[in-house]
Amino acid sequence: GSLKDIEGVALALARAGIATKDMIPATEIVLRMARLTGDTFEQSASAIISFQQVFGYTASIETLGNKLAYIANMSRLSTQDIGTFSNYALAAAKAVGLTEDAVGGLATAFSVAGSNASTIGTQIRTITSIFSENSKDIVGFFNGIGVSQEGMRDKLQQGGKVSNQAMKDFIEVLGNVDNMTFNKLTGSMDKLTVNSLNLMRNNKENVTRFMNELEAGAQGQLKVVDTILEAHRVTMEKWWNT
Repeated sequence: GSLKDIEGVALALARAGIATKDMIPATEIVLRMARLTGDTFEQSASAIISFQQVFGYTASIETLGNKLAYIANMSRLSTQDIGTFSNYALAAAKAVGLTEDAVGGLATAFSVAGSNASTIGTQIRTITSIFSENSKDIVGFFNGIGVSQEGMRDKLQQGGKVSNQAMKDFIEVLGNVDNMTFNKLTGSMDKLTVNSLNLMRNNKENVTRFMNELEAGAQGQLKVVDTILEAHRVTMEKWWNT
């Protein structure tokens, strides 16, 4: 990418509210992600900005970059795809208390299972509504699998590790429901909800594994491209200091 592209990334990050002191590291993260996934700087920046605006600084911009690079590496999703499902799902996920680890784990597992980016966004948004809806079908479903919907809602709202654990426990329970019971409990639900629940059920190992690895920070994902970027850094700092 040219200096003009790098300038564009820095401007986009600044508009998104990234603090000046974080600007060089944040711009570097974007360049590393772009290099790693083969996407444009702009696409990588927009994926990071989507997550950062919804979830804020959960740790550091580098941790976020590593997590998004992990999602791209482990799935069939490009950073542009991450931006796409983010537009559909992040605000709804954050509202019920799902963390970026849960969203990333679900998205990665659903991608591996064959869903495309906009479908993943719709599926995650549908899953979030399961926790907040009071329809007869949904309430009956929670009762039928022996999970307190209210308890689940409270734990998700606590965020962080508590929310992640609640989500993993829910997926574990879901995965252990036999087909006959599942079909009986979801018989009169709309197709999208049934499909989304089924995706979690059938991919519980992957969802849990990806969530655990994201929660652990997915370290080192971006390290691979560090050497390529050494040359860029000098240029960037020169530009920054003019």
